[in-house]
Amino acid sequence: MEGLESFHTYVKNLQHRAAILADALVSLSQSFEAEAEWLTRENEVQQLKAIHAAVVEKLAWSRYMETMKKYEHNKTRLTFSLAGLAAKFIAQATQNRQAQVFANEAFSTRKLNEPCYGTVMVCVGTKGIPDDVQVISISELARKSSQPEFKIIGELQKAGSLLFSQEAFTLLIERLTIEIGEGRLHLPIIGNKLSEVMATDYLMLKSK
Repeated sequence: MEGLESFHTYVKNLQHRAAILADALVSLSQSFEAEAEWLTRENEVQQLKAIHAAVVEKLAWSRYMETMKKYEHNKTRLTFSLAGLAAKFIAQATQNRQAQVFANEAFSTRKLNEPCYGTVMVCVGTKGIPDDVQVISISELARKSSQPEFKIIGELQKAGSLLFSQEAFTLLIERLTIEIGEGRLHLPIIGNKLSEVMATDYLMLKSK
């Protein structure tokens, strides 16, 4: 009888230890899951920071290129204007009526288009963040298509893209970093999720 009671006690001890081990395994599993979740969030936050840094760099370069193109345009316009003045002066000095008409027509400032320069924006396409973020020169697209900038912006928005100034994009990334860091969002951010973040008042005021 003592042997049976001893065996029962032994079994109960094993069951107790098994329960403790099972609890430990559950706790360990939960700890691993929490660690994995934290690492995922941290990785996504780093992705956002890398995207932001790349975008800021590309914006600076695109603005620089726009400045250079505007400079070249202004230089061409100045050369054109000086050539026109010289031609008109010669025509008047020679009192050649036909030459005067030709100079006025050929060197009219209306002959030069006045393209736009300097409007560079961050474009988030339909695939969202991080897969569909690029810097676009609205001015360059307008020059190439001979359309005003507002039409280019309208076409991009009609296609489902969201356009941001640098300041607005920075605010967006900061907000997404908080949301992801606290576990409320995960990458990719597309569609309704991005629209919900966009609905924040201070972002709506900064976005276009």
